[in-house]
Amino acid sequence: MKTIFKIYLDGITLQQIKEYLENKKIKTVTGKEVWATYVIQKMLKNEKYKGCTAFKKRSTNDFISGKRKVNHVERTKYYVEVTHPAILSKDIFDRVQEKMKRRERIIHNDDGSTESSKNKYNSTYFLGNILVC
Repeated sequence: MKTIFKIYLDGITLQQIKEYLENKKIKTVTGKEVWATYVIQKMLKNEKYKGCTAFKKRSTNDFISGKRKVNHVERTKYYVEVTHPAILSKDIFDRVQEKMKRRERIIHNDDGSTESSKNKYNSTYFLGNILVC
């Protein structure tokens, strides 16, 4: 687990992490040999690795069908720190979050609007937004 966070900070992409885990024959939590990049991304975003818990990230709107959806603002969310022993330091986790935000294709403008970037990465490298291969 710590290795995934470390190599991501070293600049390895999600696809390269997927290939690394598969080459090392490391199985997923469900025992699969093939990893999905979105699973790795969810792991990197999961606050539980730093010992915190976010409650009410998803909510059940229809109790008969049991369908759940992402809670954007419908219900109050709670964030509790130090709910259990951390696997990673807060510093490493926060640095990964910052790096993920820089790598996003979505640009968050100062006025609150968002737009899609034409580049794969935003500000990962010094000339990253100027030079395009």
